[in-house]
Amino acid sequence: MNVVVVGSLNMDVFIPVDTYPGSGETVKGGNAKYLPGGKGANQALAAARQGANVTMVGMVGADANGEALRASLEADGVNCSLVQTFDGPTGIAFVHLEKDGSNRIILSSGANDAFLPDRAEAYKDLVAHADAVLFQLEIPIETVGMLVRVAMEAGVPTYLDPAPARSDVFTHIPKVDWITPNEHEAQLLTGIKVVDATSARLACAKLQQLGAKRVLLKVGSQGTYVADENGLFYQPGIAVPVVDTTAAGDAFTAAFVVEYLRGESVYGAARMACAAGALAVTRLGAQPSLPYRDEVVGFLETVDAALSSKTETTPRE
Repeated sequence: MNVVVVGSLNMDVFIPVDTYPGSGETVKGGNAKYLPGGKGANQALAAARQGANVTMVGMVGADANGEALRASLEADGVNCSLVQTFDGPTGIAFVHLEKDGSNRIILSSGANDAFLPDRAEAYKDLVAHADAVLFQLEIPIETVGMLVRVAMEAGVPTYLDPAPARSDVFTHIPKVDWITPNEHEAQLLTGIKVVDATSARLACAKLQQLGAKRVLLKVGSQGTYVADENGLFYQPGIAVPVVDTTAAGDAFTAAFVVEYLRGESVYGAARMACAAGALAVTRLGAQPSLPYRDEVVGFLETVDAALSSKTETTPRE
């Protein structure tokens, strides 16, 4: 299966902190770590580790960070021959990692902002002949819109991760096959605060009213809500110790896409996606945390065995 990922490539600078500083406040953090990231690059690497043939489309700067990002992807077989080089800095994300594994991210887009439609014209044929195309919103939305239209006209399945959420994405929502927000992005798009099953279902329904064909609503450790032409169902998450939530959503999306392309049902793909996301949060960093398919399969086998053992040892009334 040939997956094309159109999106961002960033060098992530991780700074662990006990508490995030308020306005005018200085706090001491731990040692900074430089790790490859960017939502586009994360999803490309995650899809490759799930077994897809992946081509990355995007832009890096003419610097050491750009070289490192290419190398990170190529080490797992991602085709980076079409990643362009910008005469300026590579994108950088400053990730402030808190004790509970949650994070706050400040993005300096760098080369990602230079990936405008005129630079993406050359990729129309590539997109039109893919088995699936993944998009995010860390590159100019005009570029996303142009290539979404190309894929739509060619009948190629498209997945849009609306992160970071923005108001000008609404015109593109009806053109993609799947939209994959987390609860925070869903709230920004729908005005509905997702805090429980009822609000999650309402948010999915609102997104469909806005034109979304199918919705994968990621609700962190709680799992996912899936809304498509057959209705809505809930796939529970898998409880794990949390180290760092960065890129968990990217691991989730890539696993879902690849399993779905393999011919798995939407139910099986959602379960695989939840397992991939769960594994990702147990590790530090974006790309270093992304699991391989055999890890995800083995993890699910362990989970199933534990559930079976628990059922067998529960006394009957």
